[in-house]
Amino acid sequence: MEKSIIFIGRICSGKSSLSKLVSEATGISKSSFGGYLAKLAPILGLKSDRKSLQDLGQSLIDNDPEKFLIDVLEFSGSPDEIIFEGVRHKIIKEKIEENSKLAISFYIDVQSDVRFKRGVQRGDSNLSREEFLKWDIHIVEMEIENLKQSCSYILDGNESLSKLRDQVLLYLKE
Repeated sequence: MEKSIIFIGRICSGKSSLSKLVSEATGISKSSFGGYLAKLAPILGLKSDRKSLQDLGQSLIDNDPEKFLIDVLEFSGSPDEIIFEGVRHKIIKEKIEENSKLAISFYIDVQSDVRFKRGVQRGDSNLSREEFLKWDIHIVEMEIENLKQSCSYILDGNESLSKLRDQVLLYLKE
């Protein structure tokens, strides 16, 4: 891969929304680990609720993380430049960096209360704080905070999406 842009953040941090805006602004294709899992789950006869997708993703990481990354890339059309949305594991981030001439990573840092409110606003209106916290402490989510220190940039995800997009576009020009 020539260029990889990696967005990392906890649940409801704005990864999907921001990566979509950056993709639209740059013309770079977007690849979503969650999107891949959502397509794969029914093929395997699995449910597509958040916990089932988290469990499936963790299983793929445990069995063969490199194959998981290759499958996600193939699902995305294997472009030379790509935006990865939803990286949750150190091994995946490292494999992307190893296989990219240029890899730029962004950690979207957002307070837990803000993320919970976003979860409710985006359609999970019956979401309880307890259920949100269960999602947030699932094993697949546990490495995310540790990835923060290895990212190229840390973004204040409490800012507006348009401001974050503009910051990312500035960083990409450096």
